[in-house]
Amino acid sequence: MLLFYIVSIAQTPHEDTKHWNLIISDDFSSFNDALWEKVHDMSWGLECYSDDKTVISNNTLSLTCERNPDFDILDDESKPFVSGGIWSLNRHAYSYGYFEIRTKMPPRSMGYWGGFWLHCGGGEENYCPNPNETQIWHEFDIFEPYGCESALPLQFSCGVRKTNIECSSFADWGLAPANTFLDEGFNTIAGMWVPKEASVIVNDKFVKKYNDGYVKNYVPSIPMFLYITFQIDDDFDYHCPPNQYSIFPATWQYKDFKYYQLKTKCNEDIIEENFDFINHDYYVQKSYHLTNSTIPNNSNVYIRAVNDIVLDGDFEVPLGSNFNAIVHYGICPGEIEN
Repeated sequence: MLLFYIVSIAQTPHEDTKHWNLIISDDFSSFNDALWEKVHDMSWGLECYSDDKTVISNNTLSLTCERNPDFDILDDESKPFVSGGIWSLNRHAYSYGYFEIRTKMPPRSMGYWGGFWLHCGGGEENYCPNPNETQIWHEFDIFEPYGCESALPLQFSCGVRKTNIECSSFADWGLAPANTFLDEGFNTIAGMWVPKEASVIVNDKFVKKYNDGYVKNYVPSIPMFLYITFQIDDDFDYHCPPNQYSIFPATWQYKDFKYYQLKTKCNEDIIEENFDFINHDYYVQKSYHLTNSTIPNNSNVYIRAVNDIVLDGDFEVPLGSNFNAIVHYGICPGEIEN
């Protein structure tokens, strides 16, 4: 008997087509105001935002950043750059799933700070009660090259952060290899967010994975909003702001946003002998208990469960076939309740 309790192998919707449903597809043929708003009244670096810096044309979302002609160095609220961005802030909150976009960075220069990311919380009104004063902040940065990375775009920053119910906040950030120059053409960047795991994928290759441990839990577990932004790095800590060689105006391009969710029947157990893998309608089930079953010849099979997968009796995987059992830590990876 084989018993699976943990996630074994993660696969993208392109590889595991029977489990995933395409929920949203935006080819940027026009501005979809049912999904997006243009960023306003916000800054994460040295930029402010203006609607005219966000343009959709030829099935491409173009975010342009340039020097701000109205910048006032004596005004603490004034920003030296003006840029474009979109977010789903008052349109749609996203739950577990797979988020994919194609992107091309501007020609390499110091100081650019792009982003394809999920976030919820922050702001002065979102702090834990005194004396803790921890900022309530949940985030999954799928693709966030900034500062120095934008000058040599072979890697990019990504990371996760979660504030738990006790108002303890944990984060984990790192660098992901791109394995290509991200300013020389469009590349597919994706993030997979499932219970207790977040992964970053470049051109269908997994390049970074974050797992919650037994002590600290990093991966968000509440709905978050989606952001696509062109920011400018500041000069705090070890960041890299623009220098005299940085090129402005600059345009960051995006194409073909897609959002997939796993199909779920999280309250249903499957207990079968001689299981029919060919005609099975693949969902995330509560559990599987399969006895005396054989994977079809020359096939690639994935089964997913919330609690456990038990393989009993004679279970065979013929030469040339693959079998993958994925268990989601006792959590249903469907819609998260607000």
